[in-house]
Amino acid sequence: MKPNLLLHVGMDKTGTSSIQYAIQQVHQKLALEYGTLVPRTGLWPDFSHHPFAFAAMGIFGHSKKDLPTLFGRLQKEIDNQNPKTVLISSECLFKLPQNPGIDSFMDFVRRMFSDVRVIIYVRRQDKWVESRYRHSVMSGKEITLKQLAGPGFSNYLSSIDKWSEIVGSEKMVIRPFEVRKFFKGRIEFDFQQASGLPQDIFLNIEGDVKNAKFLSDAVLVRSTLNHLNLPKSLTAGVNDFLLNIEQTPESDSQFVSPKFANELIRTYADTNLEIARKYLKGEDGHLFSDPEPADDGNWSAPVLTIPKWRKVLSVVKKEWPELKGEIGKAIPSVSISQLPNRESAAAFWDFSRANAALEAISGRNGKAKSETPTSDVVSVIATDRDLVPHPKTVDVEVSFERSEANATGGHLSHRANFFQSNKSKGAFPLKRNFLTHLATGYRRFGTMVDRIVLAAPALRTSRFVEPPIARELIVHFGIFKTGSTSIQRTLFDHQNSLENCAYVHGGIPNSSLMVRYSAENSRQLKIFAGADSDQQGIEMRQIHWRKVFSKAMLSGRRQSDRLILSAEIVAGFSAVDLESLSEFVAPHAERIRFVGYMRDPVSLARSIFQETIKTKLPVAKGFDSSSGHRSNMFKIVERLDASFGRENVAVYPFDRAEFPMGDVVQHFLEMVNIKGKGIQAKRVNENLSHLGVKALYCFRRLRQPNESREQNSTRARFIAALSGLQGQPFSFHPELEVKIAESNVHWDEWARARIGQTLPKSSEGQSYGIRTEEDFFSFNDQDSMILTEFFKKFGIESSATKLDSESVADLVQKLRAHFKKTT
Repeated sequence: MKPNLLLHVGMDKTGTSSIQYAIQQVHQKLALEYGTLVPRTGLWPDFSHHPFAFAAMGIFGHSKKDLPTLFGRLQKEIDNQNPKTVLISSECLFKLPQNPGIDSFMDFVRRMFSDVRVIIYVRRQDKWVESRYRHSVMSGKEITLKQLAGPGFSNYLSSIDKWSEIVGSEKMVIRPFEVRKFFKGRIEFDFQQASGLPQDIFLNIEGDVKNAKFLSDAVLVRSTLNHLNLPKSLTAGVNDFLLNIEQTPESDSQFVSPKFANELIRTYADTNLEIARKYLKGEDGHLFSDPEPADDGNWSAPVLTIPKWRKVLSVVKKEWPELKGEIGKAIPSVSISQLPNRESAAAFWDFSRANAALEAISGRNGKAKSETPTSDVVSVIATDRDLVPHPKTVDVEVSFERSEANATGGHLSHRANFFQSNKSKGAFPLKRNFLTHLATGYRRFGTMVDRIVLAAPALRTSRFVEPPIARELIVHFGIFKTGSTSIQRTLFDHQNSLENCAYVHGGIPNSSLMVRYSAENSRQLKIFAGADSDQQGIEMRQIHWRKVFSKAMLSGRRQSDRLILSAEIVAGFSAVDLESLSEFVAPHAERIRFVGYMRDPVSLARSIFQETIKTKLPVAKGFDSSSGHRSNMFKIVERLDASFGRENVAVYPFDRAEFPMGDVVQHFLEMVNIKGKGIQAKRVNENLSHLGVKALYCFRRLRQPNESREQNSTRARFIAALSGLQGQPFSFHPELEVKIAESNVHWDEWARARIGQTLPKSSEGQSYGIRTEEDFFSFNDQDSMILTEFFKKFGIESSATKLDSESVADLVQKLRAHFKKTT
């Protein structure tokens, strides 16, 4: 018999994330004990089934041509598990009946299911408009309050009725999104009752998931940025930054005024009453019961005052210089009418003038790096390279001069106190943000500051005699899967045998962590450290690793006038990060050179995929062979060329046929001219077999999508164990390799121009290779036998003689748990 379909279609902003998260935690129990399948097909990492909606409506890179594939995969899942009910959840389906794609969608639904029920939650219009407006601003696709309040968005009855026409009114389940009406006071329990899921199925779920709450200050900042037409590469990460701006929930203001809220309630009173009459049987006749907002006349619209703007922008300037630079470029061409309010316009004008005055304060030894029409720096004596002993108080005289007619300048004195943490010793650099603080915090003479004069005593310390500056520093910036680990282990293990160079490291072969915390921008460090990390902790790690880096460079200079550093993180650095790295190492070496290797797009895609699933899923919705795997990884080399000059960047094709004895380590030693007695290349290879990759993919896709950095030790042992699963090398199918090559033909043109040859084509495509996600989930009898015997070595037994994707995922999950216990 065909199963029934339970279709949860939202609406958005009605707790859908919490519902989907709860469903995901019990999906195995639902399938095994109650015959309810929550499909893996079309499942996103947020546990929604958005691809069904996107395909039906032809949006976000999808088309109706994707529907047969999606429903075909879904049919295979149904055939394998024979469920009574299938549960699909996506708020993007709510307005599907208003799209022509509904016919194609329902054609598949009617063929595959015997019965369909539709569950919809609705939120009172004033509260929904407030929430949806904030969401639209933070997504960069701002919809005005007036638009959201219109019938196209806020007349729920029209969409509900259209669903009712399709499935029948008796199959509609409508629930108000109000906490006071939730069953047991929680949205998960209310959904359980509304959907007919087993009683207490969500009783023991862990935690809760809620979308990030962006308070009004963050919304106003993002709204202003939206009007500046900044590059998407910057605005894509701005929300993570705005989550951390200083604002308390108590200071949050509503964008929907009480008066506007009550107008909305009255406007849609009749349609809401009609929804209650048609679909809320047994209710009190009202769709919503929360009290209406009181209009006492004290409401005022949220606004960012100039002091608040200055505070936000000073943080941007300090932690996100790329964004600061783009703001500075955009402001001169922005019309005042484009900005949300006069305060924003005034603050941005103020900020741009301060920026212009500070642009020249970026050189060393009193030499300005650049000049601007509105800035003339007379002298800057206190610079980054001047060290301040601890403790030390420095008198700094600051002079601001204005160019307006008859305007007089002014002077003030500032005492700068330099402190040190209790755990650190030695000297601190006088940081450039101190100069920024002076200019932005003490502009006592209006916003038109045209000249800044700083004077400070020489602050050099002579506490120790530094070794001579090295002749050159060679940075190995290894790109993915080009033997970097083997190169690092060889240099690290033979560091005392090197005769004509010194290997710079922080106590471990790979210097990426040390280099990252010494040079990477604060925003990226916050992302790397994780959402739960605090700024103080990040700053302490920066202090620690900068000290380690400086000590390592000094130690290397004592050994040789040639320094070697290996850190793959350099390949991911932005232009600003590269400048920070240059500034950090400049006092230690007269010249900096870079050496790296580049793989062809096919083998690179294969290697990146395998490396990625060791910690997470490769893409948002699992393996997608239609994506083409287009890559512009050669941009890494272009950034280095632009920052350091092409003559200082050497890049070699990763071609074992051209390497001495086929070994990249030997090639690197020759190209960089590293000499020493008894140096033997270390070869580190943790590649998984084809069967190992399939098993790990099943685990990542069906059980545990990602792992945190705190689990590094356990993961390393777990992956090392899986690498013991012998067999054929991991491979893409020849058809997929051809598709990848065709999507990256632009690499050949780049390689000819930059390297002087095309990258050697490395194809390992085999008929057993991966072509679509179904290939990961397919295991024959021989695979089952090999996997069963492999897991027995760890005391893990399988009751099934013929393994499928679910049973393989379970076995890998048990192996992962085994190493978690023994770590």
